[in-house]
Amino acid sequence: MRRLALVGFTLMAASVSVSAAKGELSPRPLEQTKGIHVCYFPEFVVGIHVQDNVFYCSDKLQIVHPAEDVIDGDDEPPTACTYPDENGKPVTLHCCPPGMAVRGVHVGKNLLVCSKYDQQAAEQTAGKRGLVIQIDHRTQRYYDGIGLHACPDGFPMLGFHEGRNLLLCLTLGPE
Repeated sequence: MRRLALVGFTLMAASVSVSAAKGELSPRPLEQTKGIHVCYFPEFVVGIHVQDNVFYCSDKLQIVHPAEDVIDGDDEPPTACTYPDENGKPVTLHCCPPGMAVRGVHVGKNLLVCSKYDQQAAEQTAGKRGLVIQIDHRTQRYYDGIGLHACPDGFPMLGFHEGRNLLLCLTLGPE
């Protein structure tokens, strides 16, 4: 895992993030870090449309410190985690290390840019419902006719299985 220092970035006009920071969707170019598209600081990836190269980004949980970002899968095997799908069958996904969430993705190279989030702030945001980690296979968000697969509740992705179109999501627990 390589630690990143976010010294600069290149804006990619053909790539877009859709931000929900203020409760509305707004397009803007994605930042790029080491050739990997990432959401703007302090936002995490909440959803993705691989074919159109579009991220859904949110600051519902904020990055602790971008200098502690890691690229998972670059110089070591990707971090793998296994969770049950909707039928209870185990699925192994590429995920961020514990305590981190996805800030960027390079699908072709199977890389994730992972950032630490404030666990205490996350639990306060969730309130009495608490937080759970689960696989999501169908939640959609729409912007300008593009349907993005997204984690429910606006919490970040923790992992991704591109071949099966599955997201590993941090989300609210049952009511």
